[in-house]
Amino acid sequence: PASQLKCLVEAVTTQSNCSSADPACACASQPVQARASACVHDACTIPEALRTLKLTNSLCGVTSEQQRSHTIIVYVFIVITALLVILRFAARLRTRNPLWWDDYFALGAFFIAGAFTAVCGAFDRFGVGLDLWAVPEENLVPIFKVTCRIVFGLFLRVDTPMLTRRRVSAFLVGPPLLRRIANSGPRLHLHVPEARPHIMLGLVLNVVLSVTFTFCIIFQCTPVSNFWTGWGGRLEGGHCIDQWAVFVTAGVLTTLLDIYAIVLPLRWVLPLQLSRAKKAMTTAMLSLGVFVLITSVMRIAALYRFTHDANATRNLPDMVIWGGLELDVAIICACIPSLAPLL
Repeated sequence: PASQLKCLVEAVTTQSNCSSADPACACASQPVQARASACVHDACTIPEALRTLKLTNSLCGVTSEQQRSHTIIVYVFIVITALLVILRFAARLRTRNPLWWDDYFALGAFFIAGAFTAVCGAFDRFGVGLDLWAVPEENLVPIFKVTCRIVFGLFLRVDTPMLTRRRVSAFLVGPPLLRRIANSGPRLHLHVPEARPHIMLGLVLNVVLSVTFTFCIIFQCTPVSNFWTGWGGRLEGGHCIDQWAVFVTAGVLTTLLDIYAIVLPLRWVLPLQLSRAKKAMTTAMLSLGVFVLITSVMRIAALYRFTHDANATRNLPDMVIWGGLELDVAIICACIPSLAPLL
């Protein structure tokens, strides 16, 4: 188009002494590249700008190497997670203890993590990990459509019924975990009833948070399809709210709820009549959730880069990695305390 050609010619003539017969000179000139990019940004639509960038990079011999580390990492962690879940059920068989809700929650969460891993593998075929200009234009709508579902799942974990959420699991797992630790000692029975209001508070906050951000994230764009069809500035007569405001609010509140779920059992662990070594080991096991908090913070940072950097497909792998690790590490942390009979 004439507007893109005009930008390129203007950049070469005003920002360098390069000859039109010497494209290598223009390719090597940072002022030319900066001026051309600014002009194209102002004069062209996003699809036109991407096509121009693809053309100029092709002429200049610039290539985009696809990042695949995210796929390897999520595959490794899903294998580790699967092993821990299998060992968890093996421990139940060895002790002949009946399965409880926490076991079913762990299994359900593993299936969600497996589905997430499968999506990550499919992402590679669409070009995720490449620079945005290098991704085939017909792949962008499918990429952003799946991204919408991933972002939704990263915060809410409601791709399946809400009972699969790790925080619901954490609040329900506390009493049975303490019961197993103390072998149903009398001291435990004095304290677990006192935990019921705190557990119910956590469950209520969890459900309210889930429902609220379910609507916020589903309807962040009007119509909803604008999330993936509006990538080129072609909104279908609607609008989108500030995505980062939604993400950071949801991220902070869910992280605070994670902290509440991690700290809550400690109040009843510390008074238990256990040896110092066993009490320290129990506290350490319950504190493994700190690793989940770390992955939550890193996931929020990855979402910041995704929402503030125009090179979305290049930044998606970080979001995928930390989102997947958060799921897997949460399941691993939930399974480790159940493995004592196998040691």
